[in-house]
Amino acid sequence: MSQDDVRIRAAGDSALIVELPARQDPAISARVVSMAAAAVKRFGGAVRDAVPGFHTLTIYFDPLASEPAWLEAQLRELAADPTLDVETAGAAIEVPVCYGGELGPDLEDVARVAGCSPDEVIRLHSAQIYRVFVV
Repeated sequence: MSQDDVRIRAAGDSALIVELPARQDPAISARVVSMAAAAVKRFGGAVRDAVPGFHTLTIYFDPLASEPAWLEAQLRELAADPTLDVETAGAAIEVPVCYGGELGPDLEDVARVAGCSPDEVIRLHSAQIYRVFVV
């Protein structure tokens, strides 16, 4: 990612928001998460917290321990760092689901709108692996 793809703005006097391109992209999501971990590790006590978002990273810092301009420059370098270890897949979490009946009363409606059987809706839905971008 080039530094041209990154926008950094102040959020008060003790936080910076790093914005990467605003699109649903597993690579951008993974870079944001990796940047959060790296910022805490690399910048030590200067960073109080790093909170990843959909395509943003909010860095909360100690204004007495670091200058915002210095931290912004470091974050720009971090965002463009080609050696940053970016993990594109996190741990898989299996979420139990129920279809039909009292817990899924719209199964028949979904099947009708999709033009398939309820069994096909269940098969299609449960066969996928879904990536969570933001919680």
